[in-house]
Amino acid sequence: MKSLNPYLFILFLTLSISCSTISTSKTKAQVPPVRKVAVLNFDMNNANWGAEFSDSFVHRLLKYSRWEIIEREQIFKILNEQKLSRSGVIDTETSTKIGRILGVDAIIVGRGTALNYVSVDKQPINYLVDTFSMKVVLVESGSILLQSRKSPGTDWTPFRIAKYLLGLSLIWSKEDIFIESCAYDSVADRMSQLIAENVK
Repeated sequence: MKSLNPYLFILFLTLSISCSTISTSKTKAQVPPVRKVAVLNFDMNNANWGAEFSDSFVHRLLKYSRWEIIEREQIFKILNEQKLSRSGVIDTETSTKIGRILGVDAIIVGRGTALNYVSVDKQPINYLVDTFSMKVVLVESGSILLQSRKSPGTDWTPFRIAKYLLGLSLIWSKEDIFIESCAYDSVADRMSQLIAENVK
């Protein structure tokens, strides 16, 4: 079997930077350190798994960051007391109000649209994210510390490009990589890594 051309491999790795569908932007203003956060249920159009998606994100954020994360039942208790929906609170004013009651430095909110996808062999694939936007909102000021966004399409990370090339597209097709990169666990993993890298 022919070995993979190293120049081609380097080219694909370089191009992957511009092929990523998930990006993160952070404020350039001086902000107080974040130690404790609350993650609200994500609001997903065309899907009923926003809560599971946010749970997946919390699981990975605990792995990558040093933040203390408020237990979800405490959040639900406050939402019930304030007569607010559990399905996803996204406006800044309400989020910061909840944050002050919980005693956290920041609230993480997210909303997006699920992808209704049918594979080439006519199988419906569930739990895929088409677009998604997540914000880390500072409770004290109500300003956005960081925003992460997933655009439609395949998130071609260096790892996925290497996986696709080393498999010579025979083991993993472009569709396999697309499905993998849009799965909510993969999106949660990537966003939690980016947030942990950008907010020390």
